[in-house]
Amino acid sequence: MRSAGLDDPATWHGEVDLRLLLVEDDSSTRRMLEGLFVGQGYEVTACPNGEAALVRHAEDPFPFIALDLSLPGMSGLEVCRLIRARRDGDRAYILVITSSTAPERLQETLAAGANDYLVKPVSLDLLHVRLAVANRHIHEVERRFTLEEQNTATRSEISDIIRSIPDMLLVLDRSGRILRTNQRVTEILGYEQDELVGGSANRIFGPAFAECFASESPKWESPFHNLDIVLTARDGRQISVLVSGAPLRASTEGSGGGIVCIAKDMSERNRAEERIRTLAFYDGLTGLPNRHLMQERVRAAMASARKHGRSLALLFLDLDQFKHVNDTLGHQVGDRLLRDVSSRLIESVRLTDTVGRNGATAQSGTVSRFGGDEFTILLTDIDDANGASLVANRILSALAEPFEVDGRELYSGASIGIAMFPGDGNDAESLLQSADTAMYDAKSQGRSGFRFFTQPMNEAASKRLSIENRLRRALERDEFALHFQPLQASRTGALTGAEVLLRWHPTGGKPISPADFIPVAEETGLIVAIGEWVLREACRQAARWNRSGHPPIRISVNLSTRQLRDEALCETVFDCLREGDLDPSQLELEITETAVMQEYEASISALRRLAEAGIGLCLDDFGTGYSSLAYIRRFPIERIKIDQSFVSTITECRDDAIFSAAIIAMAHTLGLDVVGEGVETTEQAELLTAQGCDELQGFLFSRPCPAAGFERLLTGSGDPKPDEEGSD
Repeated sequence: MRSAGLDDPATWHGEVDLRLLLVEDDSSTRRMLEGLFVGQGYEVTACPNGEAALVRHAEDPFPFIALDLSLPGMSGLEVCRLIRARRDGDRAYILVITSSTAPERLQETLAAGANDYLVKPVSLDLLHVRLAVANRHIHEVERRFTLEEQNTATRSEISDIIRSIPDMLLVLDRSGRILRTNQRVTEILGYEQDELVGGSANRIFGPAFAECFASESPKWESPFHNLDIVLTARDGRQISVLVSGAPLRASTEGSGGGIVCIAKDMSERNRAEERIRTLAFYDGLTGLPNRHLMQERVRAAMASARKHGRSLALLFLDLDQFKHVNDTLGHQVGDRLLRDVSSRLIESVRLTDTVGRNGATAQSGTVSRFGGDEFTILLTDIDDANGASLVANRILSALAEPFEVDGRELYSGASIGIAMFPGDGNDAESLLQSADTAMYDAKSQGRSGFRFFTQPMNEAASKRLSIENRLRRALERDEFALHFQPLQASRTGALTGAEVLLRWHPTGGKPISPADFIPVAEETGLIVAIGEWVLREACRQAARWNRSGHPPIRISVNLSTRQLRDEALCETVFDCLREGDLDPSQLELEITETAVMQEYEASISALRRLAEAGIGLCLDDFGTGYSSLAYIRRFPIERIKIDQSFVSTITECRDDAIFSAAIIAMAHTLGLDVVGEGVETTEQAELLTAQGCDELQGFLFSRPCPAAGFERLLTGSGDPKPDEEGSD
């Protein structure tokens, strides 16, 4: 391929493709013309007819075509028309060479698509002029086609970019007319492009367009970002979007300029934010506000009450026996029960109280799930404590009714503590702490009741916290000690065993009564580790007495409710026996009816395993719990203890005497031995002995004493030096 300028084949400005297709059937004329064109710098391809010329042009289009009109077969005019009919037909420069000079023939030639013509015989000078014109034409055509191709490519790239934008795109003119949209507008708003293009933006923007895009708005002059607008979808839905945009200069899109807007659909993000807010501030199970939202509302309510001189009450509620339901029937039943409890709490709160669920708020209170089986109820706009009492009684009455869960009838009472503002706390944390303290006091009074916070409760709570903090380090500081209280045969007075009792002497402080620290150990779960220590030390001490030559005696160790729930209980007991090298028959474990009944199936399984290993089992405090003969028959026990509350009045109260006689007779019928505990007088001992009680225990014989003192009892060598901390 060669290129040439316009006036001389070597100097024409701009580069032009100089390939030329010559179509001439006469061979001599074809050779003559080919020589002329070659002399002008062209690369000539010659064809004898129109069909061959069309084939060659289709294979590699020529920019120049010299065409004879009189051709065999297909005429030159028809060839001209077919070339122009091609998609790129306008790019070829067609020069017709004809011997005809008739005007109508020449007009027909130009009408068929020829650019120019020459009359045979061809003048070299005239050919030079015609080719110069042709070169200019071809150069301009190539430039135009190149620009069009570039524009087409650019438009294609822009279209690809627009299609790839994940957000809605709208182009608006200054009059508010929509000039263009992308597919995302259709997908999100439901409008087809032809429904919007050319129409007013008010259709989707509504009043926001006039507010945000007034003619004097700076948004027409400079870019803007994250404009919060609500668009209206075709079906009427309101779509929250963030709009960013930039101005279009005049004549770029419409004569007056405009704005190109990118609208980001915020619906999903808003839903996600709402879900996050719900997760952060609402309980997933019940839909009630959680403790975080509750605390915020308590703070806000206290600020309002302080400002307007009003009172408010905070109720702290804990379900009774919920853990038993959860552990025995499963978490699904427990969850259903919690949801049902929530519904009853909502119904129980006064009609003007807020229940705190999404979309179910009123104005003067909030029911919240604080966590687990604990709830709080915030009551505002109350005149005095009477209003809180009414709500508390209403709640207790509602919860007293049975719950129907998966075909089961369940009961779940509650203990409620009530704290009043401003008297019981100056901030949300202290008010909540006061209500929590009152709740624990209500629970300690027998459950299914409510208590108002009092200052003595606060003192008791502080004392309890102090005990808990010190108790956590008591084991590692070696602050515990074991004391032993003897048991003796009622008829012979022979020493038959000892009950192991725990004493605590904090470093640098006074001894703390078991009545104070054992309940704390139970509540915190520390009793499991402490109980294991007691078992281990008791086995070791009994083994030491054996090695000292004393007759083997029975050592009775109390098991707590928490220990009975411990899956590792049996292994722990067996380990203690092995480490102490103590025969299982010398160890007796004391349990209470209440502890067994709370975890009945698991407890019975563990107790049977212990009994099969030769360990003795004793039912302690008999008469204060279920006292059910049917259950006692299923317990693998060897003896029962009559509770000291009956023994203490056995000689003064005829009914207690009858009760003790019945217990002893029933136990003997079942093959069980009976221990009377808390014996303090000779009269009590004589009556129990007369009724057939097998063993006696109490201050009448000895107070609990340290190991050294008890060893003196074993040897009969004198005063055992009992402790001064009581019998428990």
